Amino acid sequence: MVAVADRGNFSEAALELQLSQPAISHAIAILEEELGVPLFARGRHGAVLIPAGERILYHARQAMQHLEMMEHEANLHKGLHGGHVRIAAFRSVATHLLPFTTTRTTVG
Repeated sequence: MVAVADRGNFSEAALELQLSQPAISHAIAILEEELGVPLFARGRHGAVLIPAGERILYHARQAMQHLEMMEHEANLHKGLHGGHVRIAAFRSVATHLLPFTTTRTTVG
């Protein structure tokens, strides 16, 4: 929900999350069904939150923050002190070489 709200459409959210557009649409449809209210107005120009969706988005963002805090606390308990690594590369390297040579790792 957050990615769709931030990007304004399902296709861009799918790209960001590295999922298919139908998977994103299906997940939003399930969420709307479970909540019993529509969250987005869908149209040619993308997806726009309706008032109920705007209020629910606040709670979704908070839930994501809580999940990140839980992960952080668990990593501290495991003795892992994570950080970020930024890599600068030419587009050809970033497109063809890096995806095959990098993995998500945590250095402790």
